Amino acid sequence: MKRFCFYLFVLACVACRNKSEYTFTGELYPTEGISYRLSLQGNDTTASIVPDSCHRFSVTLPAGNIPFFNFNGVVTEKDGEKWQFSTPVYFQNSKPVKMKFVLQNQEAMIEAVDKGNRMLQEFRTYMLQSGKTFWQSSSAPGELKGKLSDFLQEAKRLIATRQPDEVLADYLNTWSLITYLEIVQNMAHHYGRQGMQLPEDLTSGLPEVPAIVDKPYWRQFYGSKILALSYLRKQARTPEEQIRLLKEQFRTPSMREALHLSILANYISEYPYSEENLIRLETLCEGVPGGEDVVRQYREKRFSVVGAPIPDVTFEDRSGNQHRLSDFKDKYLYIDLWASWCSPCCAEIPYLQKLEKSVTNPDVVFVSISLDKNREAWEKKMDQLQLDGHQWIVKDGAFTDMLNVRGIPHFLLYGKDGKLMQYKAERPSIGVPLRDRLNQLK
Repeated sequence: MKRFCFYLFVLACVACRNKSEYTFTGELYPTEGISYRLSLQGNDTTASIVPDSCHRFSVTLPAGNIPFFNFNGVVTEKDGEKWQFSTPVYFQNSKPVKMKFVLQNQEAMIEAVDKGNRMLQEFRTYMLQSGKTFWQSSSAPGELKGKLSDFLQEAKRLIATRQPDEVLADYLNTWSLITYLEIVQNMAHHYGRQGMQLPEDLTSGLPEVPAIVDKPYWRQFYGSKILALSYLRKQARTPEEQIRLLKEQFRTPSMREALHLSILANYISEYPYSEENLIRLETLCEGVPGGEDVVRQYREKRFSVVGAPIPDVTFEDRSGNQHRLSDFKDKYLYIDLWASWCSPCCAEIPYLQKLEKSVTNPDVVFVSISLDKNREAWEKKMDQLQLDGHQWIVKDGAFTDMLNVRGIPHFLLYGKDGKLMQYKAERPSIGVPLRDRLNQLK
C-alpha cells in the first residue's frame, strides 16, 4: 500500500507540471576536428539534434508527463575513432535546461546550470568513476556487498544534502538500485563461469524488483526490462504464471505491455512448433496489443519442424535474377545460411567447397544463402572466397523468421519431396561422414 501511494504521488506531481514544452540547450567543446551524432530520447519521444557551426544546439519538445530524458551522443574523433556517452536530463517544472559538454579522452564532462541536473551529473560522475574501479579491481565474493552498497549510499547522501523534490529523489534512488542489481546479475555470470556462487545475502534488504523498476520513467534505464524479465522467470516457471504475476505486481501500463510481449516472444523461441502449443499461445495472446503478430510469427515457425515444406520465399543471385528453393524439383537440397561478417561461416566455406566437389550424387544440390543486409559486402566476400554455384541473398528477414534461425552458420537438408529432413544438418567441416551420407541419398 505504501509503494502504491507513493506511485500515485509521483504521477500526481508529474501531472501537475506545466505541460507546455521542454527546451534543452547546450554547448560542445572542443569545436575543431570532431563530429557528433546527438539525440534526446524520452519515454515516447526521440529528437535528433544537429549543432550549429559554433557547436551549439537548442531543441524544444512538447512537454509530457515524464520529465526525464536521456541525452545520447556518438563522437567521431579526428582519426575516425568513435565513442559514445549518455546522460539523464531532468526538466523540473518544464524550466529550460542548459548544459556544457567537454568531450575529451573519450569521456564527457558535463556541467549543468540548474540544481537538479547538477545533482544528476554529480551522481553520474561518481557512477562512472566507481564503476571503472569496481570492474578493474578483483573482489572476493564476500567483499562484494560492501562495495556495491557504496552506490546506494552515495545516492542517499546526495538526496540528504541536496534535498531534491520527491520525483528527482525517487529517480536517483531508482538509478542506484538498478545499477546495484545489474552488477549483481553480471557478477553472477562472471563467478558462475568460474564455478563459484555469489553470497545469498547480496540482495537482502533491498526492495523487490517490481518496486524498483515499475516506474513511469522505466524506459530511461536500459536494465529495467531485463531485470523485470529475469525476476518473472525466476519467480514463475510457465508463461501463464509469469503473465499472472506480471498483472499482479506491475502497474505501469507501458511496462506491463512491453513485458507481456517479451514473455510471448520467449514462448516463440522456447516452445517447439505444434498445434497444441499454437492453441496455447493463441490463448495467451487474446486481447494483447500486437498479439496477432506474435501468433503469426509462431505459425511461421512450423517451417523449422522436420517434415515442413520449403518456405515460398524469393531470393536473388548476384545478377539480380530471382530464385526459389522450390525450383529444384526432385532434388535433395543442402543449404548453407551464412553472412560475410560471420567468421565461423567463412571458416566453413573451404570445407563446403571441398564437399561439393567430393559429392558425386547427381540428386544433391548445394545452395548458399547469404543473410547479409549489405549487398556490396556480400559480393566482396564472394570474390575473396572465390564462391560460385548457387549463391543467393535474402531480400528481407522473412526467411530466417520463418525458419526460426537464431545463429549462423546454419545448415539445412531438404528431401526430394520438398520437405525438411534435417533442421540442423551436419557442418561441412565434419568431412567424410557428411560426404558419404549425401552420396547415399536416393
